[in-house]
Amino acid sequence: MLFKSLLIVGCLGLLVSCGENWDKESDEVVENPQPAPTVYYEPVLENELVTSDKYIAELKANETLIITFTGKVSTQLFSPIYQRSYPSGWTDRECEIRGPICRHCDFLKRRICWDRRRSGSCNLKYRNFDGMNENDIIFSDNLNETKLRVKIGGNLYPLGKIIDYSAISMTTEFKVSEEMIQESSEAYLSIVPDTNHGDVRIGFLGYGSCFGHGKRKFYHGGSTASSSRKNQASRAYKVNVSFKKIK
Repeated sequence: MLFKSLLIVGCLGLLVSCGENWDKESDEVVENPQPAPTVYYEPVLENELVTSDKYIAELKANETLIITFTGKVSTQLFSPIYQRSYPSGWTDRECEIRGPICRHCDFLKRRICWDRRRSGSCNLKYRNFDGMNENDIIFSDNLNETKLRVKIGGNLYPLGKIIDYSAISMTTEFKVSEEMIQESSEAYLSIVPDTNHGDVRIGFLGYGSCFGHGKRKFYHGGSTASSSRKNQASRAYKVNVSFKKIK
């Protein structure tokens, strides 16, 4: 009988302690977890062909641009100097002295002249412009070699820092500072021109061996038209630009 009484008291004690623990747990306040920041991208330019200044957007301080691009470089092709032969012609002046103009004036003689047409051949020198040679721009970890810049006001800025690149593609992150937009907030993509290695004359360059050159009424059957072209590479970029946003 005593054992049963002790058993009942023990069970009641356990129930009381369990109730106390339950009340303590129910009094605890569970805080709602804060969602993690979400990064998203807002497109500005998509597959845009850039060959000169291209408007991006108006920028604000602390904004971030993600710029992905590929590029092509085109170089001038010129032929070697070559010669072509054409028929040439000119006029020679021929004269002869004939007898006196009267019977008693031996010292007064007649000089009779006439033009005689001559013909020959003439070699003319030429150079041709053979078009452009286009190749992919090969990128490295040196951003300056791309010659692509962000232009704000009168200043050109490198494209920030490289976040991904391969031989023919590059992605950079450009962060806008307060100093950059003091003069203007309008941003453009701009290309630094390649060096001009001098003007190259194409078409007619001059004469080689040429019969009659410098003679009266000289002519030939070739063209003497010529012009000049800059010996300078040009670049074009396919560009995607997005704002990096955090939500």
